[in-house]
Amino acid sequence: MWGWTLIRHPDKTYHEKGVDVRLSVEMIRFARENKYNIAYLVSSDTDLVAAVEEVRSIGKTIQYVGIPKGQSYGLSSVANNVRLLRLEEIEKFFPETKN
Repeated sequence: MWGWTLIRHPDKTYHEKGVDVRLSVEMIRFARENKYNIAYLVSSDTDLVAAVEEVRSIGKTIQYVGIPKGQSYGLSSVANNVRLLRLEEIEKFFPETKN
């Protein structure tokens, strides 16, 4: 069990719950077990700020990776480094599809 679930809304869309908690726990646990020196956090969820602070207090480095439009200023302020990806940097990894 991964510790997260999908919730179906009345409009029939799905929303995840608990992923931020699971990610926080894993980041901290792996940092304490010395399984990494640098974590690349590809999320803009400000619920992860406390986990980033804890991981940094253990002496690990956090590289926050986001996009300019959705940048988390909370994560930007607590991470060691910030890398904002631009659309043109990402597009080359997705082949064009014909409609």
